Amino acid sequence: MRVKAGIPPGGGASLAIVATSRYHRSREALGDAPEAHPIADALEATAAGAPDAGVVIPDTIVRVLHSRSYGNFPALRLYYSVAGWVVHLLWIEPYDELEGDAPGAATH
Repeated sequence: MRVKAGIPPGGGASLAIVATSRYHRSREALGDAPEAHPIADALEATAAGAPDAGVVIPDTIVRVLHSRSYGNFPALRLYYSVAGWVVHLLWIEPYDELEGDAPGAATH
């Protein structure tokens, strides 16, 4: 049985945010580089404030947002899902822009 997931009408103004333990581990794996954390914060804010901004990975309920690298700021991907009134942060990771984007990934 497939879980029906979607974004409630009216946008993400009152959505709850839940970060999984795997998300916390992946966020810690970004290390101490001060440049990574503002980018991660911006991706999280986008997922919370405009949850439909991410593109759905085909045949899943997982959405992807990504940033481009700029100067010392790394390119990051944020994986999340939306179920009812909750945004679930699943995973965040750096990626190599030369390898291409995740299928359908949206740029922040």
